[in-house]
Amino acid sequence: MHPDCPSALGHGEVNLVLVSWDGCEPPLHHIQLDVPATFQWLLFDYSGVGRRPDAMPDRWHWFSRKTHCKGEILSALVPWLWDRPEHYGYIGLIDDDVTLGVKQIEAALALAQQLGSISFSPALHPDDQEFLPHMVSQGQSPWRRVAWLELKMSFVRSDLLLAAASFYPLSFSGYGIDCFIHPYWARVLDLPGDFHVFDQIVARHRRPHRSNTLLFPNGLTGLEEARRLHLLCLRHLSSERPDLVSDPRVREVLRLPHAAQQDGWESWPGS
Repeated sequence: MHPDCPSALGHGEVNLVLVSWDGCEPPLHHIQLDVPATFQWLLFDYSGVGRRPDAMPDRWHWFSRKTHCKGEILSALVPWLWDRPEHYGYIGLIDDDVTLGVKQIEAALALAQQLGSISFSPALHPDDQEFLPHMVSQGQSPWRRVAWLELKMSFVRSDLLLAAASFYPLSFSGYGIDCFIHPYWARVLDLPGDFHVFDQIVARHRRPHRSNTLLFPNGLTGLEEARRLHLLCLRHLSSERPDLVSDPRVREVLRLPHAAQQDGWESWPGS
């Protein structure tokens, strides 16, 4: 499967769920194995120690690479996906401190297939108020369209994830990949569908944010990495895809002002 060849998402494709692991705690410490999974699992040991768990059941894969945050995990994941014989539909990316059940994942995958989601995520519990408001469950409807999804427990079409691969090394944190690269590149590829939060599939987050306080090996913070990717998207829009300047989804994602505004682009949220 090559990133230059995006395909329609077929209902017969197998899905893959990556769960990150620190190499110390029991694997899948917060995942509830309440029903058999129809998807494949990838246990990603981000310690890089290479201690493979003693028992790996069917449909499980294991990969070990020392990484800082989600951006590096994505960079390591892409070559692994290219070497696989399967054509994956959705790729799930679940942090090791997210509590979620297999039954919930299966329900989310089924709803995403029904809606034709480009990317989707369970919602966070309302008590997890330190996180982005649009990721917290509103509890009113099964799903909501959103402009972008935080890389915490999100699922992405594999063709989109691979098509954006060249940007992953530019963000150790993953900041900017989620809010700019993935939604903008979905429009570049003209993928049908939307980004969705599933309000009635609720997960819990068990650890405070850490990546927002780190200085990464490239000398940037996560917010600075996001601003750089924002600028790259704007440059690509201007030089390669000026036809998308009037696209309302692109304007929403890249924080372009409304036509009546003359004061320039809005800053990245959280800055």
